[in-house]
Amino acid sequence: MSTSSLNPKLLKGALTSIRAAVGEVNEDPSHGNISKSFVLLLVSELASRGAGVDLPSSYDDNDWIRTLLESISTVAGKVAIDDAGKKGEGNYPLPMMGALSAASGMAASAVAASIQRSSSDADVVTLLPLRDKAVKEACQSTIKRCIDVNEGRLYTLLKLASGCLREALDVDSQESTSDSKKRQRRGLFNQNLAMTFHTLAYSNFLYGASNFVMDQPPMWKRCLDSALEQSSSAGAQGTNYRAYQNPQCTLPLQNLIRIAKGKGNAKRVKELSLYLCTGYLGAVQERLERIKLSTSSSTAESEDKKSKTLDQQTSEELMRAHFLHRTNAYVDFEELSTFDSLLESATTALSECDVPDSINGGNYEAALLYYYAQVQLGCMAEESDVWIEVLQMHRAMINRKPESTSGIGTKSISSKKA
Repeated sequence: MSTSSLNPKLLKGALTSIRAAVGEVNEDPSHGNISKSFVLLLVSELASRGAGVDLPSSYDDNDWIRTLLESISTVAGKVAIDDAGKKGEGNYPLPMMGALSAASGMAASAVAASIQRSSSDADVVTLLPLRDKAVKEACQSTIKRCIDVNEGRLYTLLKLASGCLREALDVDSQESTSDSKKRQRRGLFNQNLAMTFHTLAYSNFLYGASNFVMDQPPMWKRCLDSALEQSSSAGAQGTNYRAYQNPQCTLPLQNLIRIAKGKGNAKRVKELSLYLCTGYLGAVQERLERIKLSTSSSTAESEDKKSKTLDQQTSEELMRAHFLHRTNAYVDFEELSTFDSLLESATTALSECDVPDSINGGNYEAALLYYYAQVQLGCMAEESDVWIEVLQMHRAMINRKPESTSGIGTKSISSKKA
């Protein structure tokens, strides 16, 4: 396998091949598609560094995978061609950069769907054939290279792959553990891994939509779908209303509403506004849970997280730093939103919805959601006031302790920022 430099024409061909291969994965529910999907995700990340490889005839070819890992090691640390800071400066059209983000998102979605569709609690899923000595050594070497050059995205993916093998070996080594508990642990690990890849897909779709194709509804819709997939419960009429409480739904919904307003589609605006209100309430609830967790500790939390090296970060921290936080709008929503602003936005969104005449007519669950949102707005406003006061007292208590030197009490909370 040879690695080639991708000009715009070659990149277009590479993305077409990746998307076609992902389409084959989605049509075939076989177990081997988990690793195939993951390899396609690695190939798309390689393409984002301006390097391309020919896809293999068989994804069980360990020599090909070893060579792919060596190619990844070569490009690790290189500035991505879809770096938003270089927007408009490169040789690649913006829509093509959007297509690159879409290909990565589709591959990540395929990994998650393949895990959910094909895996069971009998085995921990396999992303790469790391039981093969040559592949394992190539992976370890590439991981070390990523650490040396601070290559977060590629490191995160390879850490997920090596984590699967480590988990499988750990479970198998526990001879005193019952088979039922082993199955339960494997099943939970696989489920959490699938959610991780849904988050990864969300981050790629969000990045592409926010930076390259802001006015294209399909990309925002894929982004929204990835956020909704992070909830496993289904609505009675096929719509997962509870899933819209995921705060990650807010950004794609905001933009889908913006596009619908531009097209004069008032009906669509009203429909999406109810979901957006639910997303804002979910964001409020998430911040409340964060405060409850912080006040349950008798010690102040350290806020110096920038000093951690890649190998010191958890998978969740890596995902946030190197995927979710690539999109400035996501960072702004997390860091600049306050209880007041979120509740105000939720009230505005709800005001743009139609008031249901009766929960006995039309869409029963949507009507219940509307009245639930009305009640929750008032309850959460009161609850946020209470917990802000609790947080103030907690920080004052921590500051009075001689051993506390973190300075947590100096952080302003007058704006109710969680």
